[in-house]
Amino acid sequence: MKLELTEAGVKTMRRILTFIVVLSLAITISAVPFNSNAGTTSNLLTQAVTTAINKIDYITAGEFVTSLLMGAKVKPDKPLDYWGKAVKMGLIPAEVKKDKPLTRAQASYIIWK
Repeated sequence: MKLELTEAGVKTMRRILTFIVVLSLAITISAVPFNSNAGTTSNLLTQAVTTAINKIDYITAGEFVTSLLMGAKVKPDKPLDYWGKAVKMGLIPAEVKKDKPLTRAQASYIIWK
């Protein structure tokens, strides 16, 4: 059985695809909250990133592991002992200490493990 598309079929498919793209764009635009005093979305994003950078100089390994395991819905063995659970799971390299700032390489390694 051979399936062939006619020129009319191709035009219909293009119209349907165009409709879907326009509809998804309209839904995306309508989902973004509008506030005339807030400025553009890119300005809001830039402001949020700048605020976060100014407030957080670094994250400790303990905070990172806690956030990671909570996000992954991993339950610790003892209440709120996410660090112990991560060590038990073998996620933490030997040079990483709980209360020390975490480098990007160390964070990448923990996520990779």
